[in-house]
Amino acid sequence: VEWVEKGFDVSDAPRARLGATLAAARTYLADPNGALKAAEIAVDEARKSGDQRAEASALGHAAISWAARGDRHRSRELYEEALNRAEAGGDAAGLPTYLLNLATAHQELGETARALELLERAEEMSRRQGNRSSRVAALSNLGNLLLWLGATEPARKKILTSVTLA
Repeated sequence: VEWVEKGFDVSDAPRARLGATLAAARTYLADPNGALKAAEIAVDEARKSGDQRAEASALGHAAISWAARGDRHRSRELYEEALNRAEAGGDAAGLPTYLLNLATAHQELGETARALELLERAEEMSRRQGNRSSRVAALSNLGNLLLWLGATEPARKKILTSVTLA
């Protein structure tokens, strides 16, 4: 954390990326308030620079911070915004991750139909991109959600596919 904080003063790295890195570090240290502050700096810096991909990343970190603070609705809003920025910024490789995060936010709010839709979209996109790790995550999450909903056979197929790919 100290090294990243020093980076704001001495580094040529974009401040938005430094802020996002600091937000992640603060999250791992179970400091959601510090993480949120860093993420907000990162969002502001990304917006100033016009870097939509960096803005999407920073918004994702802010969403994590809000979820850790217990505000799942604000977290979902920020994940929606992060997905929109990633799409606008042409971050095709990152889209499955944004979809997975947003699906989790919807699931945590009990919005299972929307979560299923997003997970299926993430799985399909990951498959088309050849992004094995995101596809495995999407299939696993789909399987678990389907199992929770009582759809045992479709859940089994998704989970077995994810295990085979992993």
